[in-house]
Amino acid sequence: MSIVLGIETATSVCAAAVCRDGVVVAESRLDVPGTPLHARRLFGLIEGLLGAVGLTTADLDAIAVSAGPGSFTGLRIGLSSAKGLCFATDRPLVLVPTLAALAHTALDLLRLDPTALICPTLDARRDEVYTALYRLDGDSLTEVIPPGARLLSELAADWPTDRRIIVTGDGAAKTAPVLAARADSADVFVPSDTSARASTVALIGARKFARGETADLDLA
Repeated sequence: MSIVLGIETATSVCAAAVCRDGVVVAESRLDVPGTPLHARRLFGLIEGLLGAVGLTTADLDAIAVSAGPGSFTGLRIGLSSAKGLCFATDRPLVLVPTLAALAHTALDLLRLDPTALICPTLDARRDEVYTALYRLDGDSLTEVIPPGARLLSELAADWPTDRRIIVTGDGAAKTAPVLAARADSADVFVPSDTSARASTVALIGARKFARGETADLDLA
């Protein structure tokens, strides 16, 4: 199997996690007010995380990183840090779409209500969010509406009303009321924790690595 490091800096969360053979063995995160702070804290976070479980970067089989959409500065920091580790250790890089990672954090809720849809969101400022729509398909997620930047008014018009929608991510606070206000709308639910998780990035990254879905370091 494999040992994969997951890095999440696409949002205000600065986090890292390690999964071994498809199981998360450690995760550490900081919620900081500004993504520029990620640059100063990320490597220390990773070093402490690996040390806590008796690993070094040489033990890793791959490095996965949350690849956007998200904060431009946060994405740049995460990707440059991941690439630096890949070059230093001669390990492959795996890119994990941020919205897909956010959607996977709600898998347990979807298993309780398999007819529901998951709507991951990232605040794009003003009246826009980065979002997508997914449904549960067996043990995995399938896109219903592909990721992209959308006006809140478009969500009101285009998002289905016949099924419960679980809204997650840092755009949930402004997205959920718009969806809930529609006439004849189904229930809209926002979990207590809607933030991004490095553990999800690591798990998705491990599955992509197993399928050989790695990135070209010179092009990423």
